[in-house]
Amino acid sequence: MRGDDWDRAVVAKYRATWQFKQALKIISPVPQHRADCETDIVGALVWVETFRGVYSRRSPAELRKLLQKLTKTLHGAVNLADQLHKQE
Repeated sequence: MRGDDWDRAVVAKYRATWQFKQALKIISPVPQHRADCETDIVGALVWVETFRGVYSRRSPAELRKLLQKLTKTLHGAVNLADQLHKQE
C-alpha cells in the first residue's frame, strides 16, 4: 500500500491516535522507511476497525480465536520488520 493511496485527512486522523503512536514507538523505523511504516500502520488500524465491525456479530469465543490468530500474524510481522531493520 502506498502513502498516496490514503487521503491526507485519514492519515492525520490515525496519526493522532494512541494506537498509532504506540505502534510507531514499538517499530521505531529508520528514517528512510518511516513514511512507508506510517502508511502500513494506518492500513492495519483501518483493517482492525473494519474487522471489529464485520465480526462484531460473532460469539466472544469465536472473536477470541480470531484475535489470537491476528495477534500471531502481527507478532510475525513485527519480528520480520525487526530482522530487516537489523540487516541494514
